[in-house]
Amino acid sequence: MGRLYYVPFFMTLLLLYSCSGTKTIVQDSEAVEYEEDSLDTLYVTAPRTVEEDEEDEIPQFLPYYNPSHERHMDLLHTILDIGFNWKEQLVLGKADITMTPYFYPQSSVVLDAKGFEIHDVKMGEKILTFDYDGMKLEIYLDREYTLYDTLTIHIDYTAQPEASDGGGSFAISSDKGLFFINPLGTDVDKPMQIWTQGETEHNSRWFPTFDKPNERMSQQISLTVEDKFVTLSNGLLISSVHNSDGTRTDTWKQELPHAPYLFMVAIGEYAVVSEMWNDIELLYYVEPQYEESAKEIFNHTAEMLTFFSNMLNYPYPWDKYAQVVTRDYVSGAMENTSAVIFGDFVQKSKRDLIDNDNDYIVAHEIFHHWFGNIVTCESWSNLTLQEGLANYSEYLWFEYKYGMDRAEDHRLSQLEGYLMSAENEGTRPIIDFEYLSKEDMFDAHSYNKGGLVLHMLREYLGEDAFYEGLKTYLNDNAFTAVEVHHLRLAFEKVSGKDLNWFFNQWFLSKGHPVLDVEYSYDESTRELTISIDQVQDTESHLPIYRLELEVALYYNDGVVVWYPLSMVNRSNEYIIDDIDQPAVVVLDGRNTQLAIINEDKSPEEYLAQFKLSDQYADKYEALRFLRNSQYFNEMIDQLLDEDYFLFRRTGVDGINFRTHPEKVEHIKKLITEDPHSAVRNAALQKSSNYDYEMAKPHIIEVLKGDDAYSLVSTALSAIYNNERQLAVDYAIEFKDENSTQLISVLANIFANSGDPAFLDFFESQLNGVSLFSMFNFYNKYYDLVSKLDVEKRMNAVELMSNIALHGTISFRRFAAMNFINRIKNTLIEDDEMSLVEKVQNIMNHIIENETNEDVKMRYQSF
Repeated sequence: MGRLYYVPFFMTLLLLYSCSGTKTIVQDSEAVEYEEDSLDTLYVTAPRTVEEDEEDEIPQFLPYYNPSHERHMDLLHTILDIGFNWKEQLVLGKADITMTPYFYPQSSVVLDAKGFEIHDVKMGEKILTFDYDGMKLEIYLDREYTLYDTLTIHIDYTAQPEASDGGGSFAISSDKGLFFINPLGTDVDKPMQIWTQGETEHNSRWFPTFDKPNERMSQQISLTVEDKFVTLSNGLLISSVHNSDGTRTDTWKQELPHAPYLFMVAIGEYAVVSEMWNDIELLYYVEPQYEESAKEIFNHTAEMLTFFSNMLNYPYPWDKYAQVVTRDYVSGAMENTSAVIFGDFVQKSKRDLIDNDNDYIVAHEIFHHWFGNIVTCESWSNLTLQEGLANYSEYLWFEYKYGMDRAEDHRLSQLEGYLMSAENEGTRPIIDFEYLSKEDMFDAHSYNKGGLVLHMLREYLGEDAFYEGLKTYLNDNAFTAVEVHHLRLAFEKVSGKDLNWFFNQWFLSKGHPVLDVEYSYDESTRELTISIDQVQDTESHLPIYRLELEVALYYNDGVVVWYPLSMVNRSNEYIIDDIDQPAVVVLDGRNTQLAIINEDKSPEEYLAQFKLSDQYADKYEALRFLRNSQYFNEMIDQLLDEDYFLFRRTGVDGINFRTHPEKVEHIKKLITEDPHSAVRNAALQKSSNYDYEMAKPHIIEVLKGDDAYSLVSTALSAIYNNERQLAVDYAIEFKDENSTQLISVLANIFANSGDPAFLDFFESQLNGVSLFSMFNFYNKYYDLVSKLDVEKRMNAVELMSNIALHGTISFRRFAAMNFINRIKNTLIEDDEMSLVEKVQNIMNHIIENETNEDVKMRYQSF
């Protein structure tokens, strides 16, 4: 899956829709008690490596265990022939499933088939009897079959995915498996589409199978659709036949086997843009208005495929690589083999894509085609073997393509996301056999922490051993299901090291270290003492961590000296002798540890850290500490001269022109000359806030130019704050642009105008506005509609009730319902009681049809 965001916005949404509040760190009363360790003192003389005795970690066995699926039959091949009833949202299917007993003789087959109507089950000409409970289809064979037999079962069925209760998780918000979007074509502002979302075990809502990750098979899917639609599925398009009734049947075939959750179909009126890479076709399916931007939307796809193929020494093995954008998608993205689905948030104009690329999520899904699609987790307990590796691929790509600063910026965001999740929701082992729901595995542990742990492993083993270990793991386990020990054994096989301690500590235990660090230097003895206490909650039986660190000592003349430390105790003291006093000491000098490190440093030391270290994380930490201090002014010149744009942008943001009038002209130059749009944008905003008339020529130049839409948004806001009618005039020129970055400022300008002529701007985007912009957009729509007559308010209620009833995403349904309730309140204020009753009846109908119990509970506040 696409990377799960743990940022304040989504945390707010999670808390909004969650029944319970935030959690504290989970306590495990069954865990082994640890004895207090004695204080260890270690003397280090440069450049000697520190050595200590290692403590064996005792793995914790949990009281409840989610086993891997027990296999009775081995699927070999599935052939599907599928049509669709758009009106009733049905899948009309025929399945031919070829299989063989896994080991023991079998006289029946039990398939996952959720919400089906079963018409016929055969083997050849033999009609087979079956039992069906709405979830499992048990088929009684005509005799007992052994592992030397191969059998093919034919099933004629109708699937009803819309009849699902629509339950899901925070990461995957619905389990319907197959989705009809605007099925009757009644919404002129939304395309008609069909798409699937199989992970975790949701594909069995549209075809019968063993819907488990440790199963795999080859496939062939025939899709019969109206001729106006294009189709996409796994593998190659081997035929396309026009039928006499105005339909067309496209047949897609994939020879290499993969897991059932990776099967996919997508259908819609797409523009399809293609290019070739290494004799493999790359396909980009986008809505027609984005056709010119398609290659920029999926920028660097070919280069990523080359980079990962070379890095792993394993050429991309699948038939093609397609990427398709869907409306109302229930997750971020999904790595269906050779046919990746993305939510429409990636669909941006060329000017939106300036310095706002989709690289992280495109890389993530591409890397899954090795880790996930070739090597697949045996059970959802081992999900991090897919998601942790895919998350780390984002770091690897950024490091290769853009340099270490962007990679490290990304790593820190991952670390902060994990720590936020741990604080609010508690901790668990990354490999978690005790989960209550498999959907719960899609969190900041499987994703963020998994990638962060791999980064530590890379540092511990070294570059060559790490990459060789990945290659060994991939080659030794290709086209099989794996658990975490396969990964450990691959790295042990390559490196010769015992890694049980590392995997037990980081993969099989919960939590993370919290270190309190103090430094003291004795001028008389020329000794530096480093005292480190592990203060994580040992009463909750979090482990005492073994940590392999490199301490960095920075000197004012630019020299940096490194000292390796090995820590295995709760309290540790290290003495480095015969050295001059450094300007600053950084405990985790390589910035690899997944830990909270509380270092006792003065502002002067942080200033030295910023000036002397070339590590992004060191600079970031120092800047965060000094941002609001008197020392910040001493950092301005260096910030403006830094290579990485975030530092330059921070320098621009932090300038006070009253104290630095000499910087005015420099900042004005950045509006047009800085290579990154974020810095140009900050400079434009800083200048316009300081002196609008001075900045106005640059503002007009931006509005008439072709720079990033982020700058256009800032320019429109600046004019609106000073000349409202002029802002409206310029905003009209952009109202038909497909821009995610402009939508909020345009909504603000048009809503405050009070002009009903702008209703079409809002109403054309009610369904398509991204979740990031949705709440503000709906609020601004309300601001405009609430000022208009009751007829227009009731029309708005009708539009929003359609979203509240049929929206795929629960957040959108709730926001639409909230809008309707607010309009009802305006009608109460106007004493339009008959209309109030009508709106209340609409709301009651929506509540009755809401399938998400959390959302329904929230409706009680209306």
